[in-house]
Amino acid sequence: MERGFTYIAGILILFSSLVLTGCPKKVAPVEGSAGISKEKPAEPPREAPRPETAPIQEEKLPPLAREEPSEEETRIAPKEEAPASLEDVFFEFDQWLIRPEARKILEQDARYLAANPQVKVQIEGYCDERGTTEYNLALGERRAKSAMNFLVNLGVSPSRISTISYGEEKPFCEEKNEACFQKNRRAHFVRK
Repeated sequence: MERGFTYIAGILILFSSLVLTGCPKKVAPVEGSAGISKEKPAEPPREAPRPETAPIQEEKLPPLAREEPSEEETRIAPKEEAPASLEDVFFEFDQWLIRPEARKILEQDARYLAANPQVKVQIEGYCDERGTTEYNLALGERRAKSAMNFLVNLGVSPSRISTISYGEEKPFCEEKNEACFQKNRRAHFVRK
């Protein structure tokens, strides 16, 4: 009888442990294991995108031009007279998008470069003194690359253009007012 009691107690313990722990969960099959199919395991849930401190505004530009663009690809009007030199373009506070007046200047710069194929240029990105040094270096780089992409999309070969950022270093104007800050928010062109 004692043996029957032990047997019944064991069954009750086994049954209660199954009830308390529940059914075993399916284990994802391992690829290459014997006897297991090669199904892909379910993808883990994706994280929600993190909110950014400031919205990033990238100007949508077509892909970069090939090394030597064809006549059809060049959007520079050949009949217009090329300007005598390259002009800087200016940006709004905390922006790197090309403004409408800057587009006209960059189109003139592209005509100059088309008329002078031997000229190589370095585009220097600058910022006003507001913001951290690291932030302004990144913003200056975006400004220089934005101007470069605009020229490349007008048919200027990317091999003729390089970029660098000076951020808030080397200010053009050192007064502490908005007019001066505007002069420092620029992409400056240097012939090489």
